[in-house]
Amino acid sequence: MKVMKYAFALLIPLTLATYLLTGCGNDKGSSGSNGGGSETNQPPPALTNNLAGHTFQFTVTKSLNFSEPEGAVYTVAYTDADYTFFPSPMNRETTQQEVGSYTYKPETGMIHYTRPDHQDINGVFQFDSPTSGTIHLNGPEGEMEDANFTIVGG
Repeated sequence: MKVMKYAFALLIPLTLATYLLTGCGNDKGSSGSNGGGSETNQPPPALTNNLAGHTFQFTVTKSLNFSEPEGAVYTVAYTDADYTFFPSPMNRETTQQEVGSYTYKPETGMIHYTRPDHQDINGVFQFDSPTSGTIHLNGPEGEMEDANFTIVGG
């Protein structure tokens, strides 16, 4: 009976050790390394690609006939379908807020602003991180603006 106790007592740690040392291999084929290690590469953080509920701060890096000159800093707050534009003090047209609607395609970054008192604007967001990137905007008469952005709220 004493032998059975010792055999059983050894069987559990040996089984556990075998399980731990064998581990789960990855499905990437044999590359000469042992299985059992965990993957340390994590996927990059997901890009926001969702404007709704966020406030973006834009810093103009290039402006051709846009109301915001180079160096201006302005913000835009987005809801599900509308935006509120808060112009910079440097704005050439207004210092009043503008509310309009937009359509956005997160898979391409394309945005279309429907502006109530002005011509519509098209643009492309390029996210470099989950909270920042660049935007390129075009007006219907050749106007153009490039800006860096950071999500500052939402």
